[in-house]
Amino acid sequence: MNKAPKPFDCSYSPQFAELLHNLGISLIIRTYETEKVIILSSVERDKIIQSSVTSDNLAKMPYSPCIYNGELYVLNSTYGELIRINIKTKEYDKVCNVGGFAQGMTRYENYLFIGVSKLKQKLDNFKDLPVVEKPFTGIVAVHLPSGNIIGKLQYNIKTDEIYDINILENTKIPTLSKDTGIYKSPVYSSEKRIKKFFLKPNKELKFEIIQNTTSQELLNRFQHLIFPPLVKKLKKNIIKGTLIPFVAYFDKSLAAMAVAEIRPDKTAELHSVFVTENFRNKGLAGELLNIIDKVLIQNSIKYVDVVYSDTYEGIDITEKLLLKNGYLQPKRTVQNIILNIENVLKAEWIKNSVKNEENIQIINFSELSQEDKKEILISEKQKKFPAYLRPFQMPEFINPKISKFAKYNNKIAGWCILHNVNSETLQCSALFVFDEYKEKFISKKLMAKAFSDMKNIKYTTYQLQNDDKFIVNYLNSLFAENNAIKKTFYTIAARKYYNNIIN
Repeated sequence: MNKAPKPFDCSYSPQFAELLHNLGISLIIRTYETEKVIILSSVERDKIIQSSVTSDNLAKMPYSPCIYNGELYVLNSTYGELIRINIKTKEYDKVCNVGGFAQGMTRYENYLFIGVSKLKQKLDNFKDLPVVEKPFTGIVAVHLPSGNIIGKLQYNIKTDEIYDINILENTKIPTLSKDTGIYKSPVYSSEKRIKKFFLKPNKELKFEIIQNTTSQELLNRFQHLIFPPLVKKLKKNIIKGTLIPFVAYFDKSLAAMAVAEIRPDKTAELHSVFVTENFRNKGLAGELLNIIDKVLIQNSIKYVDVVYSDTYEGIDITEKLLLKNGYLQPKRTVQNIILNIENVLKAEWIKNSVKNEENIQIINFSELSQEDKKEILISEKQKKFPAYLRPFQMPEFINPKISKFAKYNNKIAGWCILHNVNSETLQCSALFVFDEYKEKFISKKLMAKAFSDMKNIKYTTYQLQNDDKFIVNYLNSLFAENNAIKKTFYTIAARKYYNNIIN
């Protein structure tokens, strides 16, 4: 333990004192002219009742006092230490070293959470300190009864300084919470200087997150800056996750916009990135992606997906941008086949497959009983079919009269689910037959019956998983008859993982 020198009254040098933290009954004041720290044991109506100097060698920059069990804990910031001070005896000792510049501290039950920042090495006052040799930004958890460090969060992205820490209880994603108000009007400044030819170099590029907005509000304000596939989803209101719209401004002019979605499973999808014509080819899209990464990482997202069609005219530029910003090589995931229904119905297999057959019954989606639904849900729990072929997805868009279920001896054998796209187009979102019934030609019967009921429908799109070569080859061969395939295109996906971003 170290003994503090004799007390002195800090009122003799008020110009050198700074109030760091108001604890209600205890305060800390530090002086600029010395390395002395003053402990004020009590304060009443701005009058100092008692004061003491604790040490000549305590710290240049004490931070974040916290009283626990009658002892005062202080961050000896420039030495990276947590110090415990006995208020009565004026003695102190080091609890632990947190491994960097200590700034910001809060207590929760028996634990202290301490912010650790990287020092600015160019500053002469800090250049010789031990903490400069260990640049590290993050949060350290200290168990108070034992004084042991029990955990650490380390930021590997460009985060240099933590100013303060607070505990938000019962909050999973605080940055997106409507209750905490953390992101009422967030603005991010550009981390790098815009290219010299980028309009007015003295102006600042800023990014803003549009908070608490609805799909309709997004369309009303920004439809001209949103890619058409997302516009369709917003109009149908089929986005299930939390939308995060990012807007970039340059000198108060709207320069770019991106929209990401945080899905319930802690993954994300980047739906749209659009840069206005006057701001293209300046590196703005890449900077926007960097900002999106930071927000997704802050919310503990595992990975982000980008999904687009190979018919998109800017595909080469898009893929170059994604690869440059850390996405995996884009690959074809889904083959989309657009069928001309008039030609499909001319096929001989349609006529043969609609005939009634013993033990096989084809019913409409609307005829499915509660017992049938329970049977399907049990099979789902047993993982007898993949999640993407689940028959009850987006029920508000299912066509209940054209979507079909097959029964074999009164047991559910498979289904063909079709969603309404518009008045003359359907999309087959799930065609599935259980393994034990695949030799019964049930998939043909499901499709034949569905096609036969497509009155006033001109086109139907089938989405086939590109890695399922058997189904891809089978259906392409089946629909080749009578030139039933109007168009084929591919859905492409790229993914970026955030592994080890926060340790």
